[in-house]
Amino acid sequence: MEEFHKSRWALEGITYQVSGLSDHTIKVNDPALKSLIELTGCDFSSYINLPNTLSVSFTISPSVTFFQCLTSSPELENQTDKYFIGNYTRFRGCQGYTVYYSYPNNQVPTPGSYPLNCEFFQLPVVSSVEGRNLSDPFSLLTSDFSIGFHVSEACLACHANGGQCSHARDFQCLNDRGEGLLGRRRPEAGTGFL
Repeated sequence: MEEFHKSRWALEGITYQVSGLSDHTIKVNDPALKSLIELTGCDFSSYINLPNTLSVSFTISPSVTFFQCLTSSPELENQTDKYFIGNYTRFRGCQGYTVYYSYPNNQVPTPGSYPLNCEFFQLPVVSSVEGRNLSDPFSLLTSDFSIGFHVSEACLACHANGGQCSHARDFQCLNDRGEGLLGRRRPEAGTGFL
């Protein structure tokens, strides 16, 4: 991995300090996440999940899916506990929320597959849990991690033909004047994200 010093990279309003770069991976440090970890702050919502489009997808490695669930009533809390019981660790150290996570588990849930009072976050975790307290999510989190980016075959072909990928609703390959080179189309089956 190529080394970079004092470089910065911004994505979706978050500025990362870049420490290395390879073909499809950027090694970064997230100062805001470092503060969240050090202060054991529960505002996971300030940490935005990376966007995925028809052109590019991003992954955090290594990561765990955290569910932050509103606990506005005992009934709601009991229903949520029943959903997560057995497979997830429950952390009740956040005022107004219960956090559920399972280490290791980095699967991205599909909408509707988890309780409506919950939102999820893909957060970077340490690569080894030896000596860590698995019941404390902050002992698992890290601000140093890798972001992998995967460009679709359709977008790669677009760039090879001098175009720029657009992802409003459908995939579109545009020239420098914003006109369609390849027209509007969805990537064919098998040409999704790498």
